[in-house]
Amino acid sequence: LHYLRFVPLRLGRWVGRQLCDFYFNRSAAVVMPSQQVADTIKSRLRGRYEVVPTGIHCQDLQGGDARKARQELNLGPDERLFLYVGRMGKEKSIDFLIRAFRDYRQAGGQAHFALIGGGPELESLKRLTVELGVDQSCRFVGYRLRDTLKHYLAASRLFLFASQTETQGLVLLEAAAAGVPVVAVRASGVSEAVDDERTGLLTAPGQSNEFLQALLRLDQDAPLYQTMVENSRAWAERFSDCEMGRRMTNLYRSLAG
Repeated sequence: LHYLRFVPLRLGRWVGRQLCDFYFNRSAAVVMPSQQVADTIKSRLRGRYEVVPTGIHCQDLQGGDARKARQELNLGPDERLFLYVGRMGKEKSIDFLIRAFRDYRQAGGQAHFALIGGGPELESLKRLTVELGVDQSCRFVGYRLRDTLKHYLAASRLFLFASQTETQGLVLLEAAAAGVPVVAVRASGVSEAVDDERTGLLTAPGQSNEFLQALLRLDQDAPLYQTMVENSRAWAERFSDCEMGRRMTNLYRSLAG
């Protein structure tokens, strides 16, 4: 709603709710991408709902060539890289990630941070890296074709995420499919896309020091990091497009029957 600058917040919320309810209550079933979304909405439904996350094709995220990404970023083979992929929008809380990365560098961390995507906050985020003195270690890559994403994932040690407005956190599952552990802020959708302490670490909203400690922990604890790499790939398979397609097909059959 913060993009609707000329619409009062309360009015915008009311209109949005009315539109959603209009479609909800004219449907044979409503598909929710996460249980947390379902828990929020189910009291407003008259009919059936099913939780079926959006599936991912895990093989598309695997087998990337890290050298291609490192050459574009001008990084050596042994330099560590953190990654963010997504819209450069206010709702994604990327400023939180950049400040946390600044704290990480001040604590002695040596990794670089690549941010892939575009959006209305891109230029202000670039200015923020200059203000914080991390512009030389933050790389704004811009838009990239989807089939090149696996190269950046292959080159990355950690995937960073701070959005509080996700319905599923699909990009977190894509990182898991590539074997990249996640450090993220606990939120709706995110908490179901990351298996805390097994495929990544989740921190409390707004707790920058807790996020920093999670970053340092995964960056420095080699056995824990390797365990999470292995866990991540197996976790992502639970959300494969084949499995989610089977569940959707079963839903359609039950409704048609």
